[in-house]
Amino acid sequence: MQLPPAFVGLTAAQELLTARLLAHLVLAGFLAAATWCDLRYRVIPDAITVPGLLLGMLAVTCWPGLLLPVSCLLPAEPVTALAVPDLLGPAGPLLCQGQAGWPIDLRSWAGLLLLSAGFTVWWSVGTAADPHRRWFGDPRFFVLAGGLTVILATWLLALADTEPRHLLALATSLTGAVGAGGLIVLTREAASRALGKEAMGLGDATLMAMTGSWLGWQVGVIAFFIAAFLGLAHGLLGWLWKRETELAFGPSLCLATVIVLVAWRWVWGWLEPIFLYPLDLLVVLGVVVGLTGLTLAIWSRLRSL
Repeated sequence: MQLPPAFVGLTAAQELLTARLLAHLVLAGFLAAATWCDLRYRVIPDAITVPGLLLGMLAVTCWPGLLLPVSCLLPAEPVTALAVPDLLGPAGPLLCQGQAGWPIDLRSWAGLLLLSAGFTVWWSVGTAADPHRRWFGDPRFFVLAGGLTVILATWLLALADTEPRHLLALATSLTGAVGAGGLIVLTREAASRALGKEAMGLGDATLMAMTGSWLGWQVGVIAFFIAAFLGLAHGLLGWLWKRETELAFGPSLCLATVIVLVAWRWVWGWLEPIFLYPLDLLVVLGVVVGLTGLTLAIWSRLRSL
């Protein structure tokens, strides 16, 4: 149910199904663990999201075919276009666009700096320092060192490749982690300022960063909007049953991610035109985040009356 209908019978597309299924089952295991912890303890620990993200980044880099399947239209003579199997990249089809899909050459020094900066941004936000350990005794340091080492090794290997598939896949994974996690961080900041207290845990952001490292930032955005409706239903049930005024948002994010995975063929078929213009989409997302904060601020004022 993930392959575009035109590629269901193609051998080249079917060869990746087993590996992709196994990868998504591993991701589902991390999502299940995060759901259980958030429901029971109202926290999503780094012990789940950090290994999950690192494993996702490594798996996607080594096997780019684990990324979600999409189609790419290649120009053909005389007037028709030929649809070929491709993988989901930050700006649409990954392999058809190649280096042209990026503003800079990823095999340049600027590309290495960009990839390293992306991982460092996630590391600084998505991992918590241990106050009882010094810098070199904190496992957080080894996470940073290991991630930067993988990035450097992949970049060096790509210098000799005419088609740096693995480097493109690594860039896709990092973009997914920073993009999906960043959306939750911005929403969390807007909601917290509106309510005057912490509205969402940082674990929700690290959870979506983990998801983005496996699947791409587009899945994080789609899952976020689906989770909003799931969370609303969850909140209403909790209030009617136990009069709960707070709820864990992580389970809704996890369930929404699974829904997107299972229905990927139809979800991407409906929403692909929206993601063809990433800059316009970023503007829309910014407006949505701002309106979310404004709505919560109004709601908070009304409750205090």
